[in-house]
Amino acid sequence: KAMAAAKINPMAADAYEVIRARLGKAHLEISFAIAGMCSIQNFHTIEPFYLFRLLVKFQIQSDKAIQSAMRTKVSSSLTSLLHNGKHVPWLFEWLRDKLVELDGDLARTCPTKGPASKRWPTGEPAVVFFLKGGRAAKYLLQIERQGENDWDTNIVINPYLRASEWYKNFLAVHNTVLAFLEKAKREFCVRVFQADAYDGLVKSILEMEADDKKERDKARATAQSTAEMKDLNMLAALGGELLSDEDLAYFAKADQQLKEMDDAEKRAHYQGSTLEGMEFENCKAELIDIGIPRRDTVEAFEQ
Repeated sequence: KAMAAAKINPMAADAYEVIRARLGKAHLEISFAIAGMCSIQNFHTIEPFYLFRLLVKFQIQSDKAIQSAMRTKVSSSLTSLLHNGKHVPWLFEWLRDKLVELDGDLARTCPTKGPASKRWPTGEPAVVFFLKGGRAAKYLLQIERQGENDWDTNIVINPYLRASEWYKNFLAVHNTVLAFLEKAKREFCVRVFQADAYDGLVKSILEMEADDKKERDKARATAQSTAEMKDLNMLAALGGELLSDEDLAYFAKADQQLKEMDDAEKRAHYQGSTLEGMEFENCKAELIDIGIPRRDTVEAFEQ
């Protein structure tokens, strides 16, 4: 009825066009927000297997150039933080439930089974999905919540299938996995911005920063103490007659002034939009890894 009225009433048609334009803009902005938080990687160039990943995006900034090794280290720390942070217990349950969902999706996508056997009483499946690595080991030890890294999984397409059947199943699995990761990406972004999840993630990051600061301060204090001892030893070796008490007082005051200037410069650097002049690099924390061994590999037959 509303559409019919719009055909008759030009004003109604204009109103619907305004609503459509606003919805289109909102959809575009939400898409940009999701793309800025999560990303999906799909690698077909790795020799023994295909790889899919769901990643969370981060950016690090520094007043100095950021080395590649440091970026890798930060990415590893962020991955561990996400999966082990005491303030984000919801993430374990969400990832676990999503992988169970993917297992069901794959079973419906590739229902074909081969002849029954002792190992496969209901017939050998065309596709097998399973958890592997450290997370799987923790499950075997019944301490699954103590996993340290992301969730590594594998999808094995039966390598004994004819080539035509194998690649038919591969196409179905490929599309199912990509659709699953797109859905998981949207759900993760929505979940993160819920109050408890967002606060927990922020608390985890702040705690990590505080711990890192303690380590840096300790290392700096150790280095400074070592340097001061070297200077004192040198003065003692020279008889201690090079600097008077007055000179030492001047030097101490100058050192304190330099330290205060350095602190003031740092405070100014981080106020307003002063981060614009800093170096930055993108980092990614891993949520889910999904591997598919190629048909002609030893790994496919082993697994």
